[in-house]
Formats: sequence, C-alpha cells, structure tokens
Amino acid sequence: STYADINADANGLLSGKISSPRIAFNGNYLKNARIDFDNYDCLNAGISGESLYLGGIVMSSPALTAYVQNNGFNIQLHYDTLEGIGGYGELYVDGELSRDKTGQLVVKANPLDSYVSIDNNVWEFNESEIIVAGKDIKIDNFVVSSGFQRLMIDGGLSVNKTDTLDIYVDDLALSLLDEFLQDKVRFSGLATGHGYLISPVDDHLGFMVRMGCEDVMVDDNPIGNISLAGTWEDETRKIRAFLGTYVNDKATLSFSSTWGVDDKVLDAHLFMDQFEIGFIQPLTAGTFSRLDGSLSGNIAVKGSGNKLEMSSTATRLNKIHVAPAFTGVDYLIDGPFSVNNDGLQLNSLSVSAEPGRLRTSRASGALTVSTRITSPCPWMISRSSLLRLPGEQ
Repeated sequence: STYADINADANGLLSGKISSPRIAFNGNYLKNARIDFDNYDCLNAGISGESLYLGGIVMSSPALTAYVQNNGFNIQLHYDTLEGIGGYGELYVDGELSRDKTGQLVVKANPLDSYVSIDNNVWEFNESEIIVAGKDIKIDNFVVSSGFQRLMIDGGLSVNKTDTLDIYVDDLALSLLDEFLQDKVRFSGLATGHGYLISPVDDHLGFMVRMGCEDVMVDDNPIGNISLAGTWEDETRKIRAFLGTYVNDKATLSFSSTWGVDDKVLDAHLFMDQFEIGFIQPLTAGTFSRLDGSLSGNIAVKGSGNKLEMSSTATRLNKIHVAPAFTGVDYLIDGPFSVNNDGLQLNSLSVSAEPGRLRTSRASGALTVSTRITSPCPWMISRSSLLRLPGEQ
C-alpha cells in the first residue's frame, strides 16, 4: 500500500516521504517507489525504486536526485542496468531558469561529465550547453564518444529564425543497433557521416545528409559498403535521396529518387547487379529457414498519386534459394521476371526442389508448378495468381 508522511512547521520548512509499490504516469511506471523531499536549504527531491519502465525501456535500481535554488538547478541520475541492453550509467546536468524580454521561459542546461555503459563500451558525455527558449533550441558542442566512436551535435533549430543544426557521426559501430532490438540480427560495420537541418522550420526548412558505412554485415552475410545521401531544398521544394551498395568497388545496388513536396511527383530508379539478398534471412527467420541468391535489373517508378507508372528492364532472379520454415523444403528459383502496373510477371522462370517433390513447367508470362503432394508453398502467391502451386493434377 502507499504510505505518505509529510511535515511542515511554523517557519515554512517542509519535509516528506512517500513510498508506493507502483507509481504510474502516462503508461510508464516506477516499481517499489520511494520519494523524499524537503526545502531546508533549497528545494531537494530524491526519487528511487526497484525498476523504472519508461517508453519501453526498463531501468533497474534508478535513483534520481535534484535540487532547485534561486534560479539554478542540478539533476543527477544513476541506474544499474538497462534490461536487454545491460550496462550502467551516471548522468549529471545543472543549469538555470530565466525569462527573456518577452517573458518567455528560457531553460539553460549544462550536461556535465557523465557516462553510460552499453555492450561493454563506456560512452562519455562531454560538458556542453543546451538552451531551450520556447520552440527554439541551441546546442553548443554536445559530444558523446567511446574510443574512436563519436556523435556530435552543434548549432540551432528555430521556428522563425535563420539557423543551422549540424550532426556528425564518426566510426559509429553498427553493432550498437543490436542493443536496442528485441531480436538480435548481429549488425557489423562502421558508419561515418554528416547531416544538417536549416531553419526557419516554418517557411524555409532544408536538410542534407551524407553517410557512409564500411564493411556492413548482417548475421555474417556481407552487404559491402553503403552510401546514403539525401537533400531537401526549400527553393526547389524537392526531396532527393540516394542509396548505394558496393562490393569490391563494384555497385551492386543503386537507388535514386526525387519527390516533389508540392506536386507530389515521384521519379525513382532502382538498379541491381547481382545484389545478394541473404542478409534479409535473419529478419525473416520465423518464415524462411533459408533465403539467399541475388537480384539483377532495373526498375523505375514515375508519376503521382494513383497515376504512378512502373516498368522494368532486364530484371532477373539469380538462383534464389528459399525454404519455408514450416516445411523445410529447399526451392531453387531462377530466371527472368518483370514488373509493371499490371503486377509481377514471371517469364520462363525455373523452379526446382528436392528430388521427387516437384516438377516444373514453363510458360510465357506465368508459371504453373505441379506437385505430387499438396503444395507446401501457399506463401508464393502474391499479387493475383501469377505463380500457382496447386495439388495433384
């Protein structure tokens, strides 16, 4: 049950203790919570508990202490571990509250030397300054680093003033992504890049990002080097994006697109040259026990709304091995295909499986595959009945 003990004397001094097995707020909660507070020298508060559930993250043994004196404040947070991520942390922030000439609240915060531990790596927070005034924010040299890995944010973002917010990433290990995923997929590789946001947000927003990732792998399946870029120029009102993958300096995938913010016109192109798809298998482990092979060809999408036009040239499935998890039967799919507004056409495609399980017939524009037993592959029916796996005929 919840217990509270609050005392106040004639001099205005206040102290209190509150304990509860659970304190909840907006879907979050603190288990076995304890709150202590007083105003003896300044306004002091301490909040601790067995665990804190906050936005899907579970923090064990959290302890928050804070004090406010005049216009200044200080906040300290300690925790033992983050569930599913591990590690520990000590975070310190001090600052002051004030009002500008218009009476608007201004919060100036100074993150001090702090640290968190993730995946046996200690990430250090350098001293910096963050100012929030209404809807405007100013960040001065906010840096988080671990060895050669570094994330830096510097600059400002405003609703109605000209400003630029820069974000820099140096040698960030992609394995860090696994620490925040429920199902681990074993990312590896290093990311380096730069991006920025241009203010004012209301009528002149712009952004640019350029990112490079080296030696990317997913569950030991190599993707290669990845280049990513994007821009939005308010003058042209167009968003441009590019994604490319490279293996031994050879482009295996290239995607580029332009989208009009006002006219909603899309112009997108996808080029593939023996682009390996094996890295997808860990993400579909519950559906496929095997998925590998490559894709080649060109696909284009142009137009707007319901007037999009899709076309393809020289598209091909290159020895795609796929095994549904619920059957374990290994199918080999090989041959050309095409896509347009009518859907997916499988032209003279070859499908084979374990001996005695399947026989293949070929046709232009469609493929009918007969089996000697009830089809184990209803998942291969996608858009319309272009690929059918019926039972005994």
